[in-house]
Amino acid sequence: RVRDADDREVLVLAQTNARKSDQDTKQAGCLGHSGQSASNTCPTASVLLPPTAWIRMMATSLSLGGVMTRNRRCQTLTLFGVSLLTICLAPVQAQSQNTALIPAPFQEQRHEGFLEIGRGGDIDCLLMGDSITDWWARSGEAVYEENFGSLKCANFGIAADRTQGVLWRFENGELDGYTPRVMMLMIGTNNLRFRGPPNTPEEISMAIAAIVTRFRAKFPEAKVLLLGIFPRGAEATDPLREPIRQINNIIATLDDGEYVRYMDIGDQFLESDGSISVEVMADALHPTERGYQIWADAVMPTFRELLGRN
Repeated sequence: RVRDADDREVLVLAQTNARKSDQDTKQAGCLGHSGQSASNTCPTASVLLPPTAWIRMMATSLSLGGVMTRNRRCQTLTLFGVSLLTICLAPVQAQSQNTALIPAPFQEQRHEGFLEIGRGGDIDCLLMGDSITDWWARSGEAVYEENFGSLKCANFGIAADRTQGVLWRFENGELDGYTPRVMMLMIGTNNLRFRGPPNTPEEISMAIAAIVTRFRAKFPEAKVLLLGIFPRGAEATDPLREPIRQINNIIATLDDGEYVRYMDIGDQFLESDGSISVEVMADALHPTERGYQIWADAVMPTFRELLGRN
């Protein structure tokens, strides 16, 4: 809802920017529902834009936060988050299609443990994701201690999690009890092939945008280091490489240069022919200790900058 003139001005600006960025796109549709007409998937939408336009609209709302009061920024984030999710989640048909956006519980015992950590407070940085993040505590333990050990970080990664799991965890208390300065997020690879029907790149991108928006609405002063999904599959021809590239191209538009910083470090895990060696990812998916060292070397300068620990 556009509640006053200021909200209306923000909405019009974001819609204008989004339209300009996708003026060459001829087929519009609800983000997350590719291959079907917008009228079927988003009957309640008053403005129909293609997937990248909705993501760019989200990015515009996030970037506007830097010139607003804290209250106005919260209102703007809420306006766009609720508007975006209402357009794509309200219809029952749409809910049944984009499962990446429907919060779903997973590993509830781990979740309860994270709630306890959150209640303890004193968390400056949050690591959020699936097994690739979770296993900083396994294959990457020594690298983690060297790079994150002196920082007040909490690792809330859960092996095999998907976007819907992160959204559910956010809705059920994992953002309570502390005020982080930065979150490093990578999620979505399990939405492509794991635990149920796969989601499309557009659907996954929509869910990642929703996760970023939920975090920013809760912590408008915090920063997000959004990582592109790492490459997977031993060979450059692996069929999952292309959807990962598509997802990363879309979510890169969330980078506003201030509150959300996007980094794609995937190429640093690859050999010259595009393959992934067993020394970097033993199973062509999960980093080894060397892989975690590559990760840390690539992101720590930016991570510490966002944390305010240069």
